[in-house]
Amino acid sequence: MRSKKSGTPKESQVQSAIEDHLKLLEGARRCTYIKNNSSAYKTERGGFVRLDQARSPEMLALGGQED
Repeated sequence: MRSKKSGTPKESQVQSAIEDHLKLLEGARRCTYIKNNSSAYKTERGGFVRLDQARSPEMLALGGQED
């Protein structure tokens, strides 16, 4: 779904497209990727506690070596 104002795709759509592309590259043995599913939980006082390291990437791609 695109934003009504600017017509640009949502961040989740961009991430999904990138992940689809990385899956194709991984299937062709051109790279390996790791998806870092970060999470958080809400405290009783209304705050959030993150369970991942600050500034950690959502995905990490490692390039393959050409034969």
